[in-house]
Amino acid sequence: MKPLERTKAAYSRKDLPFVLFLICFALALFISIKTSAQKYQVAIFTGISNYQGDLQPVVFTFAQSQPSLHITGKLALNKHFLLRAGYAYGSLYANDRFNRDYLQPRNLNFRTNLHELHAGIEINIFDLETKKISPYVFAGVGVFRFNPYTTDNNRKVYLQPLGTEGQGLKEYPDRKFYSLTQVCIPIGYGIKYKINCNLAMSVEFSQRKLFTDYLDDLSKSYADPALIAAARGPQAARYSWRGGEVPGGSPNAPVGSVRGNPREMDWYYFVGATVHINLVNCNTEEFILKPFLKKMGIGTGKRKIITRCPRPVI
Repeated sequence: MKPLERTKAAYSRKDLPFVLFLICFALALFISIKTSAQKYQVAIFTGISNYQGDLQPVVFTFAQSQPSLHITGKLALNKHFLLRAGYAYGSLYANDRFNRDYLQPRNLNFRTNLHELHAGIEINIFDLETKKISPYVFAGVGVFRFNPYTTDNNRKVYLQPLGTEGQGLKEYPDRKFYSLTQVCIPIGYGIKYKINCNLAMSVEFSQRKLFTDYLDDLSKSYADPALIAAARGPQAARYSWRGGEVPGGSPNAPVGSVRGNPREMDWYYFVGATVHINLVNCNTEEFILKPFLKKMGIGTGKRKIITRCPRPVI
């Protein structure tokens, strides 16, 4: 088996815990909503995602932002405290072309999709039963999946299997292939406005404390491109340094010099608006999906059978 195929196979096996966690998470959320719907909310977030790291060192910026969508289930413990768990999708992009002047000759870039599961606690500062507006904060723990890639002639090239910093080579024994599934610490803040007893809106900012510096595939120093090329082919060496593609740029990587900053871990963050929906109608005290579930025969002891058979022609 080739090195690239072996790496992909290894990480496809590592995806199994993530998939199992996703299935268990979804089942637990469904069961909880069905049995205790009167205490639950659903929140839908739409906004942008971005990151701070070696290709974009600014702490916060709207530049190079990408779209994001989250869905979160919440269980109200009392008027101020809620348990929350959800799924977040986002994407990240950064390019040295827009980086600081002294970093532009490196000419690297990356993209990645983000898939995150998270759980934690949320605190409404004020009681929204008596107030219209309340700040809120939340924190918790999450697990996310990423896979950085670059493009070459409109073709995706995934970077992790290439070992662009010499990962997996005997000459660099301290450099291991980084995992594409990682743990994160979500922290967020927002201001919530109650429209009525069933519906609220908020603006929200949240960020993720990470424990990896390879979200963008950069962390340490430049490895010897000859060693990378010998082990994984010239393509792998080419994507470790792309200065030769810039007019007047050097085709030779500065071996041993700084490629990234391993002392600072990457971060990613989200900014956007959220709709909060109570799962029990405050006027009818019924589960908001009850009419739909009744039509489907769910919860009534009868199951409606839907077929694709054509109706008889009279």
